[in-house]
Amino acid sequence: MILAIVGGTLLLLFGGCAAIVAVAGDTSSQVDTTPTRNAPDAIAVDQSASAEPEPEPEPAEMTPKPRDIKIDIKILKKKCFGSAGCNITYRISPTYIGPGYSEDIEWQVVYEVRGGEDGPQINSFTLHDEQIEYQSEEFVSVSSSATKLRGRVTEVMKN
Repeated sequence: MILAIVGGTLLLLFGGCAAIVAVAGDTSSQVDTTPTRNAPDAIAVDQSASAEPEPEPEPAEMTPKPRDIKIDIKILKKKCFGSAGCNITYRISPTYIGPGYSEDIEWQVVYEVRGGEDGPQINSFTLHDEQIEYQSEEFVSVSSSATKLRGRVTEVMKN
């Protein structure tokens, strides 16, 4: 809707149709209701000042996915006992390789390390801002000195 004054007449314009609201100083009974689109002496009233501003949408929360985090295993100590296998002290080395995530949230990342005699070892670490906090050492027994340890993330959740 546009409010306009044309030749002393107050007009309301609705999508190309004009409606006369008041005629100042005119006593004639004939009124021209021809639609006026681009009247040169029309004065438009800005209605955006009276409208309330729309709130900005909240940014979508970006949750890291298990595939976004790579876990390498760093062997710190390895003590082998011949055919009885080995005891390994290791540290995980996680790296975030995915797209951006909501850094203001602390994420708990659950991972497993495979290759140990007793099956997968499950543990977790936290991811917050650009910091990853994890245990400095973990321990596992393996059946052979040739056994390779493999780590993978299984779940990411809000902490």
